[in-house]
Amino acid sequence: MAKPSNEVIAKLKTSQDPLIRMLYNHMAAERLSLNGFCMRHGISYNVLSSVVRNQRWIVHCDKETIVVPLAEALRVPVVTIYIKAGLLTNADFLVPETLDGKLEQSFETMLLDKTLLAVIPSNKEEFMSWPLEAQTAMILLYQSYSKKTLLDMAQIEDPVIGGQSFDVNSTMTVEPPHVTIEDVVSWSKPADPQPKK
Repeated sequence: MAKPSNEVIAKLKTSQDPLIRMLYNHMAAERLSLNGFCMRHGISYNVLSSVVRNQRWIVHCDKETIVVPLAEALRVPVVTIYIKAGLLTNADFLVPETLDGKLEQSFETMLLDKTLLAVIPSNKEEFMSWPLEAQTAMILLYQSYSKKTLLDMAQIEDPVIGGQSFDVNSTMTVEPPHVTIEDVVSWSKPADPQPKK
């Protein structure tokens, strides 16, 4: 088995930085150290500290003993943990064959809505130069605000819970990942060059 390149290793080490920032923000709000956080929420300190030090990817941790309790402690859905850890992106929640043509069409629809003039660029070329995550996040925000469907999204298909099947579409749908305007703005800005050490 080939050893991963330094570039791949560096990307893996920084991919869960948003999760680590979210964890530290929550710890600060609760005024807890990492050890105190783990004790309060019944999470293994050794495992979570290795995640925080980027020595372990949260995706490789046990879901039931680490990921689910962490999601409960942070008061977010489990899927948010995977999104923040870099395993999933907004595009992963979209039907792939609709994405290519729909981005431009979605921009045109949003451009007609005068309430978004301060948030979206005035020309399509600038919007299309944004990272895919920023484009889809903006469209998903607009969908939740306007109640219009611009992108086809994943939905749970008739699951069986407790031995009984039911139609999910009549009772609930999969919510898009929680994204704020600040996330979109930060994604649309060019990244600052890394300081040299």
